[in-house]
Amino acid sequence: MRISLKTILLSISELLASLVIFQAALSILQLNAMGTKVRDLGGNWIPSVRALGDVKYDIAIVRLRSTRYISSAQTAGREQLRAALANTEDKAKTALSVYEPLISSGSERASWNDLKDAWKSYLRLQNQAISMADSNDIAGATELLNEGSFSAFE
Repeated sequence: MRISLKTILLSISELLASLVIFQAALSILQLNAMGTKVRDLGGNWIPSVRALGDVKYDIAIVRLRSTRYISSAQTAGREQLRAALANTEDKAKTALSVYEPLISSGSERASWNDLKDAWKSYLRLQNQAISMADSNDIAGATELLNEGSFSAFE
């Protein structure tokens, strides 16, 4: 049985067209899967990273301002420093509350709980150091804050 050249060319053309259609369908499925992952990344992970960056920044600023308050020998400017410290503590508290609902895994939750415990410990230590600084024991307050913050955060 002889197959004509026309039949062979039509068969090859149909086979190639089928392969192109199959490859296009596969590409569409892969793009759809990639789109789902991009939406997940943009909707779940990027806000978490941004909120966690705010937490890190606000905690660093609280630590900086508490150190500045404690090391300040001038009592005149201390009230302004104390107000700025209280404002930053409020911002840090807000940042902590914004990030917490965005936690998505158990290990992340465990790390978060460790951070919250360290933060509470640091705030207690900071309040002790501020009390010492208010009673003009700046050297003792500085030493307490420096040593204690290392154990709380390092």
